Amino acid sequence: MNLLKTGMLCLLLSVCAARAGAQDFPQGRTAASKQPELFRDLPRQMHVSMQTLAPLLEKEIGARVTFPLSSGILFSGIVVSKSDAAETRYKTVVLKCTDRAGAAFTLSAVRTPAGTYRYSGRMLSLHHSDAYELVEEQGQFALQKRAAAEIVSE
Repeated sequence: MNLLKTGMLCLLLSVCAARAGAQDFPQGRTAASKQPELFRDLPRQMHVSMQTLAPLLEKEIGARVTFPLSSGILFSGIVVSKSDAAETRYKTVVLKCTDRAGAAFTLSAVRTPAGTYRYSGRMLSLHHSDAYELVEEQGQFALQKRAAAEIVSE
């Protein structure tokens, strides 16, 4: 009889535990959709010149920079971080945007075994739902608009 009670109690607890719901946490896209867009006024894709972006990797912390993102669209910011100058395999610079509150632009260059550089970059704000990612298509570079949650989760 005692074994039957113990078995029934275990079965009852198992059923209750299986039916109990946990807290619902919103997924990345749902939470991000409630955040405002920072780059709403900008196009989905902006072609950029690597001849314009590459010199940013040499700027010193505290330097003010202004450069064209695309025709008629300028980025203004301050260099807030950069990689160690002694490091030759990669270079990275982080710019804090002065035009759009909370936005940061990150540009990285990684040296390939052939001696050329492979570039990557992002412009985003963690408090907004949209962002840009630097993509290369057929030797041309462009900043392509994406959801910030997608970029952060990668």
